[in-house]
Amino acid sequence: MWRSVVGKPKGKAGKGLIPVVPRLRHLLNQQKKASGYILPGRKPDTALNLDELAMDVIRPTLSAHGITWHGWHAFRRGLATNLKQLGVDDLTIQAILRHSDVSVTRRAYIKTVPTASVDAMNALENVFKTREKAMAAQA
Repeated sequence: MWRSVVGKPKGKAGKGLIPVVPRLRHLLNQQKKASGYILPGRKPDTALNLDELAMDVIRPTLSAHGITWHGWHAFRRGLATNLKQLGVDDLTIQAILRHSDVSVTRRAYIKTVPTASVDAMNALENVFKTREKAMAAQA
């Protein structure tokens, strides 16, 4: 689904299960049970429009922290690059991104990252953890 339009995956690689971390799987399963959609839209019985999500939630949140949103493909490239930094092999990254050819993953998605960028992402993760703890303490 893209922009609320349901279509078929481009190829064989686009079909099947999408691997996610257990915590995210649990949250998505809860959403699906409650609404019928993994990512429900604003209106009943609709799926989330990812462009609206980016405009209304992601961009303002990143902007508040001085970070520029570069789009969904940048998000996917970031995922591929971070997985590579963690030592995940290229074929596994290809499978996660659901590319039909590992050369696409290597050429267009896995980027070399300077140490400063890795340090910045670790700092951002620490902010998320701190805020999560603060929210849990308030609950």
